[in-house]
Amino acid sequence: MDFRPTEEQELLRRTVREFAEAEIRPHVMEWDEAQQFPRTLLAEARGARADRHPVSPRSTAASAMSAVDYCICIEELARV
Repeated sequence: MDFRPTEEQELLRRTVREFAEAEIRPHVMEWDEAQQFPRTLLAEARGARADRHPVSPRSTAASAMSAVDYCICIEELARV
């Protein structure tokens, strides 16, 4: 079995990482202290594919992702 990420998974990781570094990291302490998270950021996350879930009642074939892809997104968001 080959456990190395696919090229698509590497692209997903880079995309979500760049988004998190640019859009979340600069504000994380402020949001944490205020105990708030701006909902407008969720719309921006769609562009980075960070808002999709592996299984969701709203998922379509185009928006659903594998469990591995979802974990990649969670890992990258958790980094910041």
